Amino acid sequence: MVRWWLLAMAACTVRNPDFCPDGSDATGACIAPGDAAPLDAPDAPPGETCFGRASFTYCIAGAPTAPLQLAQPMTIETSSQDCTAVTTDGSACVLVGTDVTISARITAIGTRPLIVYATHTLTVTAGGVIDVSATNVAGPAANLGCTAGMAPGAGTGGGGGAGGSFGSAGGPGGAGGGALGGTAAAKRGPPNVLEGGCDGGAGAGTQTAPGVGGGGGPGGGAVLLVAEQRLEIAGTVDASGAGGISGNAKGGGGGGGSGGLIVITAPTIVATGTVFANGGGGGAGAGATAGGNGASPTAPLMPALGGMMPGGGAAGGNGAYATTAAAIGEKSGAGGGGGGGGVGVIRVLMGDLTGAITSPPPVP
Repeated sequence: MVRWWLLAMAACTVRNPDFCPDGSDATGACIAPGDAAPLDAPDAPPGETCFGRASFTYCIAGAPTAPLQLAQPMTIETSSQDCTAVTTDGSACVLVGTDVTISARITAIGTRPLIVYATHTLTVTAGGVIDVSATNVAGPAANLGCTAGMAPGAGTGGGGGAGGSFGSAGGPGGAGGGALGGTAAAKRGPPNVLEGGCDGGAGAGTQTAPGVGGGGGPGGGAVLLVAEQRLEIAGTVDASGAGGISGNAKGGGGGGGSGGLIVITAPTIVATGTVFANGGGGGAGAGATAGGNGASPTAPLMPALGGMMPGGGAAGGNGAYATTAAAIGEKSGAGGGGGGGGVGVIRVLMGDLTGAITSPPPVP
């Protein structure tokens, strides 16, 4: 657990001039090249520190005066006091220091998004991982702005659930037992709020017992990385969705969860690691027995595979990655396979990720 006493908070703060490489306006806010309008946080009120850029601006009480080093694996519950600070509006969990170094796997769960903020340098070493991906639970701040697609139908077998949609659409679920598979919601544009991805849809059961549909995979979470001078990523930042669950007794498979949101801003970025927010694989539609669950992403440039059904049912669709769309679940006379989850979104508000392996491609 990260304790509040790791950081002493000063009474007031001033903005670091290195954070405004293109100058400031009359209020002290940074401006973008060729743009007279401020794009990042204005000067903080007394006793607060404000940071970020564009619509991703936040404030915390006080100012960090000590570095933060996270060298042991840990899980941060963003809804609790595991955070070193909470934004003044209470909306986000913050890990903050003058310099922040992450050299182990830091996993975040909970209802609030995660922010990692350094007033000087933020470093994710080759052995470091910032993990806001989904597992058996959604990533932090997932499912806040999601809309549902069409649910699958039920017949002598259940239709597969569609994959979750976010930066790209989820794959449709496969038809099963005379019933249609689910259809995914439309993809979203790059979010202007810090919220994670979307769950896959559940597979349908059969019209009569005992067929049961599999659950949809949870969506990946949301993380904001802010360094006022330099950001180094030699390790991994992962906001991927999780795989869907297989149906049982001719039930349809659940769709894979979508990737979440990664937002990055720093005047100088040196990136040689991996940054990804891929979709999970769809769960298999069942024959007489359950099939395989969809896989969760493990690397940026390969799909999370749909669950396999060796006899009678249907395989789930692969999750989306890079610019490859999520796959549809297969159809069968028993349970239909779940669709793969769509990718998330990587937004780079300042600097660029040249040199890193990214999926999907970053957008401003």
